[in-house]
Amino acid sequence: MGIEAVKLSNTTVNFTVTSDKPFYIGDNAFVLYIGTKHFHLSKQSNDETGKGSLTFFISADDFNTFSNGDQMYLNYGFMSDEQTLQMDQLSKDKISKCWSLGSFNKTLLSK
Repeated sequence: MGIEAVKLSNTTVNFTVTSDKPFYIGDNAFVLYIGTKHFHLSKQSNDETGKGSLTFFISADDFNTFSNGDQMYLNYGFMSDEQTLQMDQLSKDKISKCWSLGSFNKTLLSK
C-alpha cells in the first residue's frame, strides 16, 4: 500500500492511495489522516487485476497547512480523538484496519 499520486486540479488536491489488493467495500468508509486533519473517501475502485485505489479530494488551502513530517494514516472508519493518539501503534497491529502511509512532504504534490 502506498501513495500513488498527489495532483492539483484547480483548487483541489487529488490524493490517491493504491494497494496490490482490493480495498474492502462495506458499511464503513476509508478516512485519510494527515497531521491533525482527516478526510473522507471521495472515490474508490478495484480494477480487474485485483488492485485497489482510493482517492481523497483535499482543498489546496488544507493541503498548504500540512507540515513536512506530519504523519499520514489510512483507516477504515472514523477514529475518536483518543484513538488518533494511538494510530502509530494501531498501524502495527495485524488485525487493525489502520495503515501508516509515512511522513508528509510537500514534494508529494509533484507525484
